Order: sequence, then C-alpha cells, then structure tokens
Amino acid sequence: MKNPDSPRTLAGGFKPVDVRIIFFSDLDNTLIHSYKNARIGDICVETRNGRALSYISPNSYKLLRSVAESVEFVPVTTRSVEQYRRLSMLGDNYPRFALVCNGAILLKDGEIDGEWADESRMLFEESIVRLPEYKKWLEGQPDFFYDTRLADDFFIFAKRVSFAHFTEALDNFVDHALFDLHFAFKKVYIMPKGLTKGAAVTRFMRTYGGGRYSVSAGDSELDLSMLEAADRALAPRDSRCQGLRENFELADGDDFCEFVLTRVKELIIGR
Repeated sequence: MKNPDSPRTLAGGFKPVDVRIIFFSDLDNTLIHSYKNARIGDICVETRNGRALSYISPNSYKLLRSVAESVEFVPVTTRSVEQYRRLSMLGDNYPRFALVCNGAILLKDGEIDGEWADESRMLFEESIVRLPEYKKWLEGQPDFFYDTRLADDFFIFAKRVSFAHFTEALDNFVDHALFDLHFAFKKVYIMPKGLTKGAAVTRFMRTYGGGRYSVSAGDSELDLSMLEAADRALAPRDSRCQGLRENFELADGDDFCEFVLTRVKELIIGR
C-alpha cells in the first residue's frame, strides 16, 4: 500500500483557459484551514505521518478548482518546499507556478526554478549567512521557543511558549538592519529584510506578468505587502490587512475562503 505521506505523483499543472488575470493567494487561513477548525464534511488536503493537518470546505474546493482552471492561480506562502508539496488542494493537479518560502523559491510545474532561487540567494546573501547563529540562539532558549526550523536556508521560524515573555530579548538580539521580525499567533519568523511576498509578486510580474490584471488574497501581516502589490486585494474585515489603499476589498461574512474565490469568479466574468 502506498504511504499517504510520500511525495505525490502529480498529473500536471493546470493550463488556465483565461490568463488575463493572475490570482496570487496566501494558503493557510486564507484558502485552507487547520484540522482544529475542520467541520463535518470538509475535505482533507494535507497529511503528515498519517495525521490530517489541513482542510477545505467542499464548496470552496469546487470553487478553487474552477478558479485554477480559469485564471493563473499562483499560491504565495511562507511554507517550505516540503510543506507546500504535502498539499493536495487541486486533487492530483497543481498550479503551474507557486511562490514558496515567502517568495524566495519559485516552483514551475512543481519543480524549483534554479535561476529564481540563485537570484534570491544573491539578494539575501548577507542575511542568510547569519541564520545558523539565530537558530542556535533560539534553540538555546527551550523555555521560551521550540520547534525551531530553517526554511530552505532562507529564513527561520519557531514556536513560542508565551506570546509576550522573552520577545524583548529576541528583539534586542536580532540585527534589524538585516532582518524583520514577524509574530503570528504562536510563531515567530526571522525574515531577511526585503524577503516579502510583495517583493516576490513584483518579481513574478516583471517576468510573467505581461501587463495582466493581478488579484491577491491574504489574512495576515505577512500578506500585507502582497496585497499592496496587486491591482485588487481581498482581505478579512477584522485583519490588519485592510483599507490601506483603494484597491482593498474587505470580506463580508464569516467564510473568507468562499468570499475570495467567489469574488475572483466574479472578476473573471466581469473582465
């Protein structure tokens, strides 16, 4: 029997019928949700070691497949390559492009684009060489941080025991000329300055945009630069990613994923 956690044999990237629109989207808490928030009937789209991790509602699953077949759908995520490849949001298919590791890595037809990754390493070389030092420091604070990881050698993320305690010590330790600190729920990210989703979207548009209309969706502070970089931005009404520019549209209702995908479908019809 095939191990459900082994790398999937992918059928191939979607070939959208209408590429006038590029849809950039965050994944976690935007298009998919944790098992902790799963409802009866939700579809599991991620497992690890036999354990279900992420879900999507049946209606959103259908909407996402329809959107991916209609426009250029480009996931933009802080997930590492390994974490992204665990997902099966589109069944055995996958988007032609994906920006992972906060945009440091571009996947083309499921494979790492070497030229893009080399450029990222060049752009953030001064920061990257410092990452082992920060990882060692975090691992030396087991009462405050745990599960410290180096994401494809581009940035660090860790979980914190307390939301507030010891944050000041970390803030003082990090070189803010080279790094940005981001706190999201129980996680902390030590990110090279300039390694943002917005910068990745701008890089992508220079090469693959071709003057096309861009739509982005996201729910957190890490998504803000991406939302600002797109022609149209979709964000939850109760997030910090709202109303900073005229291109922002805030979600109505409780189901942010369904709101996003429905609006993208309407934009397809409208254009």
